[in-house]
Amino acid sequence: MKLKSLLTKFIPGKKKESPEDRPGEDKTEVIDQELSFDRRQTLIEGHGGVGEIDVYVNDDKINIHTLAPVTRIGRDPGQADIIISELIVSKLHCTIFSRGERFFVKDNDSTNGLYVNHEKVVEQELKNGDTILLGKKGTVRLIFHLRS
Repeated sequence: MKLKSLLTKFIPGKKKESPEDRPGEDKTEVIDQELSFDRRQTLIEGHGGVGEIDVYVNDDKINIHTLAPVTRIGRDPGQADIIISELIVSKLHCTIFSRGERFFVKDNDSTNGLYVNHEKVVEQELKNGDTILLGKKGTVRLIFHLRS
């Protein structure tokens, strides 16, 4: 099966006028459809539960994320799993990861620092209810939760 037939079959979109309808013209078919790919996260399940973070920007809750075994947080969609488009957030600000049933957060040499419960950290184990600040100002706040 030709690639254009395969794309036409599996990618929904608004099909332009078929080249077969225009004899003597280019046989290229144009499809108006933007493709996007979502990252799928693997849940960490075990005796300790599943890790989640609530994301706040300027005291507004903007999202809740379930954590994967390694979850990268930053401003750059090419590097981060959780994207926070605020200037105080570095391109790849920090990483939350698990070791067994415990969760940790690690600063990735961010410009504005990483704080857990208002104390600057390089790497820190997370406890249920911990507040993670991306930068000292506190405009971007993550609240860590364990869900059983």
